[in-house]
Amino acid sequence: MYYLKIPLQSPFAKGGDLNSYKSNLKEMQGIVFNHLLIFINMPLGRFKKNLSDTEYNEYMKLLEDNFNPDTIGRLPCRGVVSLGPDGRFFDCDFYAGADLPVKCESASVDNFNYDILNNREIATTPSCFLCTADQGASCAECHT
Repeated sequence: MYYLKIPLQSPFAKGGDLNSYKSNLKEMQGIVFNHLLIFINMPLGRFKKNLSDTEYNEYMKLLEDNFNPDTIGRLPCRGVVSLGPDGRFFDCDFYAGADLPVKCESASVDNFNYDILNNREIATTPSCFLCTADQGASCAECHT
């Protein structure tokens, strides 16, 4: 996994040389991998607190400007829910971190109803641009 502080700024997010990155990582750190997942930090919690208002606005604008409609069909929120430690369901892990549970009658394991949960309206916020920017969220690959 490769975590990015600034979205779309990895050495290979825009077509950089992944093979060179793999080779350098193996040579310098002895780390070998066959598949790389790139996770972009969502500006929530501690990370958001470390961004100035200007940095936050630039970060979100960069995500919005790189919106890719081809990512919509493979968004994780369309096929899975996140489960909080208290039994509540969330549309995604980011919403769990922001404490934004699903908005439907089946919002927790206590009143679980597959049909209601499966047919819920998925909440959207500006943070959704994180999963729809450029090639989309690598976490989509974790759920397939």
